[in-house]
Amino acid sequence: MLTNFLYYVFFSSAVFVYGLGLHKALMKSRKPKNILTEICKFAITISVSSLLCYLITAQLVKINFGELGPFVAIIIITLINVFMELVVRISERTSMIDSAVELMCVVIGVTEAMSIWEALLNSLFCMVAYFICIPFFYSLRKRIEMNAPTKNVRNLSLLFVSLAVVALILLSWNVSWLNPGRL
Repeated sequence: MLTNFLYYVFFSSAVFVYGLGLHKALMKSRKPKNILTEICKFAITISVSSLLCYLITAQLVKINFGELGPFVAIIIITLINVFMELVVRISERTSMIDSAVELMCVVIGVTEAMSIWEALLNSLFCMVAYFICIPFFYSLRKRIEMNAPTKNVRNLSLLFVSLAVVALILLSWNVSWLNPGRL
């Protein structure tokens, strides 16, 4: 469990490697507000969706229709999001773009899992990686604004260059390409 946490959050971060919610996290880092309510909504949606998607996808694989797994995930997440909005009213109306991060967390968690609990944990670890990046991007954005770059260079371009450097640092632990292969 610890290895999966470290893998999905740091070593092969779902945000940096898969691009999971990178744009949305950058936009949320401008003014991070209502993060706790969004974390609760994400956690409930991802937990229920992961469990249902894993159970349904396992049955689809048995009858050789495993390719319908992502389609089932879209339907389940849409239904759960509508239910959450109607019953709890945690946030304002959400568009399909807002549930794309949840969808990708569930799809990654379900497709890379061997058991139902592993699917749930992998999906939640992807969610944790997304929410860890928001304060990190906020601090990067504030650091760039403090240095007052020239007018020719936009702040967002410096932020993307900084994120690329961070992604290279996180992925540099994989040095398997240094090992000589068999000829």
